[in-house]
Amino acid sequence: MGSRVRVPSRPLFSFIRNQERCVVPDNSGRGFVVRTIEKLYLKQVRLFCFRPTMEYYVYIILSQSQGIYYRGSSANPHIRLTQHNLDQSRYTSGRGPWELVFIQTFQSKREALIREKKLKKYSKQQIKNLINSPLNDLKN
Repeated sequence: MGSRVRVPSRPLFSFIRNQERCVVPDNSGRGFVVRTIEKLYLKQVRLFCFRPTMEYYVYIILSQSQGIYYRGSSANPHIRLTQHNLDQSRYTSGRGPWELVFIQTFQSKREALIREKKLKKYSKQQIKNLINSPLNDLKN
């Protein structure tokens, strides 16, 4: 099982053999137990886990055949671009080949999804201006 602990007042990073340790409520409901991530998935219960930050990206791709832009977000935009070019995405299939023209990095998936939603409302001219702006991580 795990050992009883109190809820940490500051972020706790604890790794054992590259396994993530998480704080979850114990069965009595009065305390907390530290368990590895594998045990959490088996029990499908999770209060909170402390993970190293993973970057998420908002990307814009350009159809070389039709001149249209597609906006999306992904943890790995280069793999996602390959999926678009292999027609594994409903909207982009049959409209390629696609070229990656814009990437912006975010520290959380939530921030990336909010930015993606805003970009969906941009006009074609606003997208062109954004591609040439300092926000484009491809240019840096």
